[in-house]
Amino acid sequence: MADFVEIEIILDIIKNTGEITKGYNVDNEQIAYYRNNIRKSVFFLQEELLEKYSETICKYVVFPILAYVDEKLMLLREESESSISWSLLQLEYYDRKNGGEYVFEIIDNLLSDNIYPQICYQTISLILHNDFYGKYYENIYNHSFLTYKKEVDKYLDKFSETDSINFIDTSVNSSPPLRRYRKVIKILLRIGVPIGLFIVSLLIFLSW
Repeated sequence: MADFVEIEIILDIIKNTGEITKGYNVDNEQIAYYRNNIRKSVFFLQEELLEKYSETICKYVVFPILAYVDEKLMLLREESESSISWSLLQLEYYDRKNGGEYVFEIIDNLLSDNIYPQICYQTISLILHNDFYGKYYENIYNHSFLTYKKEVDKYLDKFSETDSINFIDTSVNSSPPLRRYRKVIKILLRIGVPIGLFIVSLLIFLSW
């Protein structure tokens, strides 16, 4: 099962995070704009994932991304000379503040069994190779941390060799009406917003 759309969204989040954290004189207005865009991306990522997978699989993809974003923005806040503010996305979405530890609990679960889809391992690999350290931040050459990276990449190599994905995710097949409903909502959002903006612009033009 290909997850090209999901990977594209994740890569876009990582790219935008890199741009905001490497920017100069970043202020709270820029941070607010960035956060709003991230939340939109997370919304569409969740919608794509929940069409195919369970809530657990969705969390195993989304939470690491949120933890990655939080880590980068908290570091930016510490290193920045300006007083920018950042509220944890992981707290907003999953009521957690221990992303640095919980991400590695997720990795332990992923490595303990091969029932999970490739997108889970791809997400972890992407954040680890884009300098997410979590609880290993003060010791990035820790043997355990480096082992995590190697083991995740080994799993991805296995997926590449077999070119197939076999996993257990029974909850998805139990609710097709819900998936269809989500798909309709997503289509309406993507089509309706531009149409709405066009109508508003047209009304303003006609009122002149």
